Amino acid sequence: TGIVGLDELLGGGYRRNTVNIVVGSAGVGKTIFTLQFLLKGLEEGEKCIFISLDMDERSIIELALSMGWDEISEYLENGSLLVGSNFHVEDIQYLNSDLLNFILDNADEGNTRIVIDSFTPLIASLSYDMRRDVNWFFTKLREIGTTVITLEEPLNNNLDNPSIMVPVFLGDSVI
Repeated sequence: TGIVGLDELLGGGYRRNTVNIVVGSAGVGKTIFTLQFLLKGLEEGEKCIFISLDMDERSIIELALSMGWDEISEYLENGSLLVGSNFHVEDIQYLNSDLLNFILDNADEGNTRIVIDSFTPLIASLSYDMRRDVNWFFTKLREIGTTVITLEEPLNNNLDNPSIMVPVFLGDSVI
C-alpha cells in the first residue's frame, strides 16, 4: 500500500481485484492515506486514478506538495496519475455508465489503483434497495483487475450513521 506499518498488518498490502473501504471522520487523514497508496503504485509503475467530488487537480497538487511529495506534478503531467472530478449521481444509470466508463477508458487492465473520495455522496440520493447496482459497479471494478479504495465519511460525521452502510456492506475490507 505504501502506508508505513499497514502492509505488515495486512500481510503485504491489499489484494488485487478488491474494493477496500476507509471510514473516518473529517480531518483524520483519509485523503493523505490514499495519496500515499497512489504514490506507491506510481513508484511501482502502476496507473492511478483519483476520483473526487471535492478536490480538483490543483488541490491534490497542493496537498501533495505540503506533504513533500514533489513528484506528484510529474505523474499528473505524464498521465500516469489521472484526476476525475465533478461526478454526481442523480440516478443509478449514471453510476453504471458515465463513472464506470471514465474508469474503464483510463485504467490499465490489471495494473491500476483507483481512489474514490468519497463514494457515499455519489450514492446518497439512491435508495438502500439500489445496493444491487452498487454491487454491480464494484464487481465491474474488480473484473478489470484494479485495487480500489473508497473513502467514506458519514454525512453527519457520526460513524454509526447508516449512510455509509451500502459501500461498507459491499466492500472486501474496511478500515
